[in-house]
Amino acid sequence: MKKNLFFFTSVVAFVALFYNQGPGLNISFFGLIAWLFLFDTTPRVKRTPVFGLLSATCFLSIGAFAWYGDFISFAALFLSLLLTGFKARYPRLNVLVLPFNTAFNYATFIFRVLTPQKWLGIRLSGNGIVKRPSVMRSSPGH
Repeated sequence: MKKNLFFFTSVVAFVALFYNQGPGLNISFFGLIAWLFLFDTTPRVKRTPVFGLLSATCFLSIGAFAWYGDFISFAALFLSLLLTGFKARYPRLNVLVLPFNTAFNYATFIFRVLTPQKWLGIRLSGNGIVKRPSVMRSSPGH
């Protein structure tokens, strides 16, 4: 439910900030709203010192874009929010793996979309009925 609320609120904030308006401070406000939602949806366990450091870089880049408003500060804002979100969702993964993982996913998408049985976890029987893979169940006494 939080993700749906986040999505709806982000769309409303984006429309309110950017409809017939220049980017100016609005991108900084939107970055701050995005960070607040990211912080709210991140469990306390995943708020590591690295998450705190990346959050500090978010605030620095938000301030830099509010002050300068150029492409470099926008790129810093975008990358700091992206890396903070990445560390919030997957704290044990290395950030350097992200570009390679993204490139691999885009390259293999063409082939994976043609085999939905593998990525949906279903299989079709001979008569066209969808079957879920059986899960091993233990007996109630064990």
